[in-house]
Amino acid sequence: MSKPVLYRFGGAWLHGRSRSGERVLEGENLEVSYLKITAQSTIPTLVPPTGELYDSSTSSTQYLNKNAPQGVKTGKPADPKLLKILHADNINPNVFLLAARNQEELDTKNQSVPGYFVRAHYNILQRVLPTAPAEFKKFYDAKVAKTNGLSAI
Repeated sequence: MSKPVLYRFGGAWLHGRSRSGERVLEGENLEVSYLKITAQSTIPTLVPPTGELYDSSTSSTQYLNKNAPQGVKTGKPADPKLLKILHADNINPNVFLLAARNQEELDTKNQSVPGYFVRAHYNILQRVLPTAPAEFKKFYDAKVAKTNGLSAI
């Protein structure tokens, strides 16, 4: 029997690589090939052998808990209301990575992983957008608008 494929961040930021090999930090989850798996470039995304798509932290975790081998401790589920708030479409999951309390923190982040993250995503979007298939144009336009704002900071 085939195993589910879990597309996710790796164990460390700088070496984050999804199960399929996309380099997440570099923005490869924004490539058209990944959007064909999950139209919002969501990480994590879980695709079991049956082909269903679990493209949120909540649904992926629920699937893994439900299908865990007997005897595996799965822990106490988080409050569904909290999960809904944390994973709402209007919440950027990278806010804690990018948040800064002052200009000094912002400058420091700009010179390290958060700045690299934003620049890499910006560069991929600039490369992919001109040739993006029509079915993904709306997605890319929205991502470019958000990333342009972040890049300006």
